[in-house]
Amino acid sequence: MRFPGTRIWLPWISAFALLAVFLSGCGITGNRGPQGLEGSFDSPAIGSKYVYVSGVDGYLYALDRTTGEFEGGAGWRRPLAPADTLSPLVSGPALDREGKVVAVGSEDGKVYAYDAMTGEEIWQFTTGDKVWSTPIIHDGTVYFGSHDNNIYAVSLATGKQIWAYPTGGVVVGRPLLFRNNLVIVGSFDRKLYAIDASTGVKRWSVSAGNWFWAGPVSDGTTIFAPSMDGHVYGIDPNPLNPGVPDPVGNVLWKHNMGSPVVSRPVLVARGLVVAGRDGKVSLLDTDITVAAEQREIAFTNVRGAANVTAPLFASGDSVLVGSQDSTVTHIEIGANQAGQAFIRTLWCLDTKNGDQPCDRARE
Repeated sequence: MRFPGTRIWLPWISAFALLAVFLSGCGITGNRGPQGLEGSFDSPAIGSKYVYVSGVDGYLYALDRTTGEFEGGAGWRRPLAPADTLSPLVSGPALDREGKVVAVGSEDGKVYAYDAMTGEEIWQFTTGDKVWSTPIIHDGTVYFGSHDNNIYAVSLATGKQIWAYPTGGVVVGRPLLFRNNLVIVGSFDRKLYAIDASTGVKRWSVSAGNWFWAGPVSDGTTIFAPSMDGHVYGIDPNPLNPGVPDPVGNVLWKHNMGSPVVSRPVLVARGLVVAGRDGKVSLLDTDITVAAEQREIAFTNVRGAANVTAPLFASGDSVLVGSQDSTVTHIEIGANQAGQAFIRTLWCLDTKNGDQPCDRARE
């Protein structure tokens, strides 16, 4: 991906949504000056007119969907500050359902809400520490976590706090809103929390052997939460013991990926796609009745020495995997004539080398 001046070069992308992972995790030591951003830690938010990207250079960009520009009336970037005063934005942007407001967290401990069309600041909410957590917006409320150990619910209209729930550690993952009434989010205290979306009351928690860094995902029935202990947890939304003071979540199954999982997984038609930090990508069967030894349907290794931390992005049976070495791998989930699932690599691009194919000699 190139950012010459104020333009984004996307000649080979036919579906603009594929930008999401092509940016994610690539070039995270981007330029800090007139060249603009060279990457993003999280996926962009895609609106009707703009694509919103949190830049490593510290700016939130609203890029024209057609041209990739943000100046001359084509888009905007915020804040209105010199580049050398800004820290990289780790939090990804969140767009409300109507496409009117975009929110993003910042290293300065604040969450900012901007008018999605004009970039005018609507409000800012201050926490006690950095905000790396990518917010989610639902029904007029913004949910996110902070390095101050809290999970927050803030009014989208006013920026006022609705509730805050204290955990025992830093909260960096993107929350999951499950069935519109539970906020599911992990913490560095090695627990995954289910919080009542309206009241901020804890409904249950699940403990792991290490941090919950990546955000959870769900198929509407089961919650899938990866941990840095190397396991992916399949969790029933109903706790084992709802009547006790500290209810424990019901873990239906867990699968060991063999390395810490920092990347947010994705669901495809054939199951759950998970990437370990070591570059192993697995397709997992989400059926709770499947035996542990049959949970992994297929797997591949995207690169020999990959460090996969960016969220995965899926479009149909295609999944894009961004690595810390500035490569992007496009894999496909399919099945042979016998119905056996497979994962195959379609292409790999080195974004530091002019978007050239990956150097297989380095793998």
